Amino acid sequence: MYRYLPKMEPLERISSVSLYIFHNGTIGFYTFGLSVLGLVPGLFLFIYNAVQLGSIFGYMQSAGIDGEVTANFLEFTTAHAPFELTAIVLSAAAGMRIGFSVVMTRGYSRLDSMRRASFQAFPTIAAAFVLFFLAAIIEAFISPVEHEWLCDLFGVESLTLKMIVQYVSLALLIFYFVGLGGIGAIRARFFQR
Repeated sequence: MYRYLPKMEPLERISSVSLYIFHNGTIGFYTFGLSVLGLVPGLFLFIYNAVQLGSIFGYMQSAGIDGEVTANFLEFTTAHAPFELTAIVLSAAAGMRIGFSVVMTRGYSRLDSMRRASFQAFPTIAAAFVLFFLAAIIEAFISPVEHEWLCDLFGVESLTLKMIVQYVSLALLIFYFVGLGGIGAIRARFFQR
């Protein structure tokens, strides 16, 4: 399936991690920044990226595309998609949190309201940064390679192995946001001093 890809040395993969961090982080920072500056441009960029990504996936699934090209595309995007897409959503949410604070000040001055919202949005943007980093590592080391030895070890195909990575990523995201987030919300609500 990857017969046209050249074999990459480990240092080349490390440099591609930095490329993916830069590329994906740029999308996240644009979404964050436009959401802070004005809710409408940030929301527009967020929706534009969603429509563009959906269009690409829809086009790749259409009947006119070669099955091998579609399989390559889906196999490449399967493993790193949960972390990357969640990071983009978190970037938009953190920016919108700060952007909304300009409109809804809750009795504070606009500057104080933005300052308070910035402190509240920092954990969200930090989580987005960690997810961008994890997505870049998966995108550089797992997504473009067939991993014959791992496939032979587990007795699965390359796509199945990448789907396992995807499901583990989803499980970690659900555990973090639902499990740990739910515990934090319960502690904050019932056990506050």
